[in-house]
Amino acid sequence: MGRESAPLARRADPLSQPLDGTTTTDYDADTYACVIAPSAFMGYARRVFSRIMIAVACGSLVVGCVDAPGGSVASTTHALVAPPCTDAERNAALDPNESSRYLLTCSLELSTTDVITRPLWLEGSAANGVSIDCGGATLDGSKLPPGQDIIRILSAESKDEAGGAVWDPPHDITVRGCNIIGSIRVLGMGENGEAEALKESSRSPGHTGRVREAAPHAITFEEVYVEGIDRIPLYLAPGVSRFSLVGSEIAGTSASTAIYLDAESTGNRIVGNRIHTDTARELIAIDGSQYNEIVSNTFSSLEDGGIYLYRNCGEGGVIRHAAPQHNRIINNVFYYHTYGGSNPSVFLGARNGNRPYCGLDAGWAFGSSASDRDWAQHNVVAQNQVYVRELGEMIREGDPAFDNDNLITDNETVSTHTHRATGCYVPWAYRDHFYWDGEIIVLVPDPRDLAPSCTSTPYVCRNGELMAETAPPPCHVETHHFECRVTGDNAGCWDYAVCPAGTRVIGARGVCNLEWGAVSDAERDAARPNTVSVTRPSAHVDHGLCNLGEFQTSESEISWDGPADYWTWFGCQEHDANGGDCHARATIYCR
Repeated sequence: MGRESAPLARRADPLSQPLDGTTTTDYDADTYACVIAPSAFMGYARRVFSRIMIAVACGSLVVGCVDAPGGSVASTTHALVAPPCTDAERNAALDPNESSRYLLTCSLELSTTDVITRPLWLEGSAANGVSIDCGGATLDGSKLPPGQDIIRILSAESKDEAGGAVWDPPHDITVRGCNIIGSIRVLGMGENGEAEALKESSRSPGHTGRVREAAPHAITFEEVYVEGIDRIPLYLAPGVSRFSLVGSEIAGTSASTAIYLDAESTGNRIVGNRIHTDTARELIAIDGSQYNEIVSNTFSSLEDGGIYLYRNCGEGGVIRHAAPQHNRIINNVFYYHTYGGSNPSVFLGARNGNRPYCGLDAGWAFGSSASDRDWAQHNVVAQNQVYVRELGEMIREGDPAFDNDNLITDNETVSTHTHRATGCYVPWAYRDHFYWDGEIIVLVPDPRDLAPSCTSTPYVCRNGELMAETAPPPCHVETHHFECRVTGDNAGCWDYAVCPAGTRVIGARGVCNLEWGAVSDAERDAARPNTVSVTRPSAHVDHGLCNLGEFQTSESEISWDGPADYWTWFGCQEHDANGGDCHARATIYCR
């Protein structure tokens, strides 16, 4: 049976036809934070969420990047522009009689009828600022020997006085409007995730930072058509950062995946593309890669899986330090027609040590040497449209003990997809962290007690970016307290917490004493918003209950996730031979 693909045709000139859509544990995360244009609360949020790359969440608000504590991603560089190629350089790149690689150090402009058949290498800082503007030209790697790529962007290696490796990564490179037949590889510290230099570096802390500093960054491929020929069409080696594939198409075949984001890579963007490669595996592998955006793409040919997040523990003896965390998979379309198999669209934690080579990195107290688990955490899977199939089958977490704390929300099963703007993930907002296009963010957690409060700097979501909102709706939050108490009565006590007319419950907390005694004001105020907790359980724990709506507990704190209505009920109950005693106090926040 043939693979399921939406009807997609190769284009002679991609520029002329725009595409649809537009915890770390003890790991060495080495992430970076960004300076956000002015807001007192945003400054607070950056400190609270110091391990969340707000650059990814906040789009156009970012005005510059700095290293976060422990981070070592290269800081933002000014855009560079390499000089245009001379006629001699252009002719050399186009020479049909040459099969050796061509080191490109100038900006190359081509036309629709041009065809390049020799590999183009952009190596080291000599390639900084290079652009390849194809205008519909073809880079044809169909005649290259196996294992060669039509485009390679790679760091140059040299030796210092002590014989150690020194890496010189290229950056600020743009490739646009090309028909590419063959494969693209972006390489830093070696050919792949098993390179000897990587293995040596991975044996000591700080590996993630070293790998990222050694790898290419700030690279953009836009409006390109890539036709794979068995080799992975787009491979990003360990440490590659700030690579973007935008408004493009990946077709052809691959003996592996269509796109591979290897270990320690970070901050890469796959946005507004059509991906329908005939693969032997999932379409996109996120292997120990972090803070990536997979947004507004259309995927088909999904029989072997869609986007898989995992950590390839032990392969080649290389310790993977980073885990597949803080990735954003938002507003994509996953097209199915007749496929009824079990390979999901999104798999958060696809391996968890299920490979024979996981033990090859044993002996160290960090990364995949300490744990073979994937640790797929803090990822966002939102606003995606899945054709025909049930979401529970097609968006999955691996082992809930390790692959957890992911935000999976606002996805839907469809029979016809809708073209729509992208929503925003807002980690610093109060309670709701995903906002649809056009929604305004006015509520934030009060830094004193995390209760809902109105921000003085509201934002609106505009197609995946947060913009300052100049005309926000009125915002006023009121706090109201309620209580009930019973003595010597096994029936308990029950009551309603009601907001004033015209307002609704936006948060609540319930606190109970399920033995003799009362819940003090201090205990009530110390409880976290949107929880139900017990200050003193019943002498027989299972004889007591503390309720806030349908959410109940007998001793431990649990989360409250009640509906936004104008009221909720609360109460407590304890069973005792002489009649139960309990005291319940509820706080609701109304807006």
